[in-house]
Amino acid sequence: MQTLEDRRVTPDEYDQAIATAIECATDSGVQVEGPQIDATGLRLQYAAFAIGLDESNEADRIFADCYDEHARLVDIAYQISPEIAVATTARSELLVSCISEENPATAATSIEELMATATPETVRDCALTLPTSRPTASVDTDKLLLGVEYQE
Repeated sequence: MQTLEDRRVTPDEYDQAIATAIECATDSGVQVEGPQIDATGLRLQYAAFAIGLDESNEADRIFADCYDEHARLVDIAYQISPEIAVATTARSELLVSCISEENPATAATSIEELMATATPETVRDCALTLPTSRPTASVDTDKLLLGVEYQE
């Protein structure tokens, strides 16, 4: 796959791979909602639906085929990269810090507890303060097994 030849996956390459998979699926009659940046601000999320297809399983199969052909390797490489892991951790720490500052009376002992006690408005407002840039991911192509699995 040409995107992985330089052992880097830029956010634009990641976005393009997902967009190409979605275009492939929609060209085959599958309705896809998204993509949109997820709560981490680093990854894309999307959902496929059967519209005019005989079975919803058919939509899943079509989308899986398109994803495997156009995006799987790039998606795996991007999501398992050290840069994305570091950025996810840093963004989580910033979000927790902001929510804690907004709710100083909360004696949350875990991230889950903190998120459960914060108002949706506080979470949204804090999320909007997070950096919007996404890092380029380095890829250890020796650990990608023919695009099927990642092994440690």
